[in-house]
Amino acid sequence: MDYCSTLSKKIKCQSSMQLSAMMVKMSPCEAFDDLQKENCQCVPKEKAQDAREQAIATFYDKYAGDIENKQEKIMMLMAKTTTTGKMASLYSGLVEKYPSAIEQVPDEHAIMMQNLMKGEL
Repeated sequence: MDYCSTLSKKIKCQSSMQLSAMMVKMSPCEAFDDLQKENCQCVPKEKAQDAREQAIATFYDKYAGDIENKQEKIMMLMAKTTTTGKMASLYSGLVEKYPSAIEQVPDEHAIMMQNLMKGEL
């Protein structure tokens, strides 16, 4: 017999489907996109390398502390960041090397979804 075949099971099944659909609609992708837009610094193409250099220097100042030959390292990294994709790759590597750059905060959306699934709301 199909799970949704009896009336009470059908109601439970439909309720579960509605909850799943609601969770998909409330997914955190929109929040991520909003934060990305808030923190994106758009600059004219001719100023992109200067902006990248400043971003790398700021990152090193904040998370790498007093490292030897910092300016040389920044210049070496600059040579590798000629595109936005390469800059994103560089940042991934820097975050991996300096994990303190990631601030872990509770995801209110995820907590709400967990509570919803547990029936605690």
